[in-house]
Amino acid sequence: MIQYLQNGSLGPKMVWIPAGDFQMGDIQGGGGSNEKPLHKVSIKRFAMGQNEVTVREFRQFVNATGYKTEAEKGNGCYVDKNGKGSWGYVKDANWRNPYFSPNDNHPVVCVSWNDAIAYAKCVIRQIRDSRVFSGMRI
Repeated sequence: MIQYLQNGSLGPKMVWIPAGDFQMGDIQGGGGSNEKPLHKVSIKRFAMGQNEVTVREFRQFVNATGYKTEAEKGNGCYVDKNGKGSWGYVKDANWRNPYFSPNDNHPVVCVSWNDAIAYAKCVIRQIRDSRVFSGMRI
């Protein structure tokens, strides 16, 4: 299903995720303590973007709202520091400076859960047909 934003532009293409159950946690026994205990999770049907949020889409959100990501506020993020698999936390890394050169069609990186929720709330407010999101808790 395709949604339109208030300004008439295309919003994200959405797909329905059916209701169901799944096992959440460490199913193989080698995970950390925060992955235990393995437990059943039930979800209701919900709509989700068919594709990842792109750099272009996230930039439009930031430009329209003035939003600053948690990484931009000084928290930084994990990046490949030298492009050779040397991953680590870098304080000046963020979606604008992820230590590689993404183009506008790449998925946005260095965004936190809270940043993603802020983006989703903004898009949901702009969707003309809010019936798609009835029952979603964002």
